[in-house]
Amino acid sequence: MSDVHPRIAEIITLLIATERELIDAVQSLTPAQRDAPSDNDRWTIAQIVEHIAVVEDGVGRLVSNMIKKIAESGVRETQETPLLPSMEKFSIDVPRVRIAAPERVQPRESLPIAESFARLAVARARMIDAFARASGLALESESAPHPLAGPLNTYQWGLMTGLHTRRHIPQIREMAAPPTSAA
Repeated sequence: MSDVHPRIAEIITLLIATERELIDAVQSLTPAQRDAPSDNDRWTIAQIVEHIAVVEDGVGRLVSNMIKKIAESGVRETQETPLLPSMEKFSIDVPRVRIAAPERVQPRESLPIAESFARLAVARARMIDAFARASGLALESESAPHPLAGPLNTYQWGLMTGLHTRRHIPQIREMAAPPTSAA
């Protein structure tokens, strides 16, 4: 990734790492574990993966539109400082508090987990490609509102996507863990 701007490399690295983390968290699970309903009306693991795929598809479309506007303006990036520290205030990857997902990103299709992963792979590849093609553009120059975090610039949308995936991984591991017996 030495051919992309350091800020773009940071986003792509996070997106690739969190996708791998998600796959690792799910690949060893049995179908029963992936589809077992959780307590408290929460989603199944398969539904969580479907949710992540829906989010990534929508964010990918948003990011592509934002990048198109920036490319038309021709504004070039002049900074190389890391971006991830700008996301710490949101604590999105810390699953301490349950957050109700907006209706538009809730799982609706009850897809088999393999299909959700296939959709996620396509959405993630499109997003990574959009960021790679935007290397050198000033992606801070365009923003859009996030339903919980408020306005995020294009870089932050990419980071938020990776951190959102990372947020769900401990949840998946907890759901897949065998129940502990009270001694």
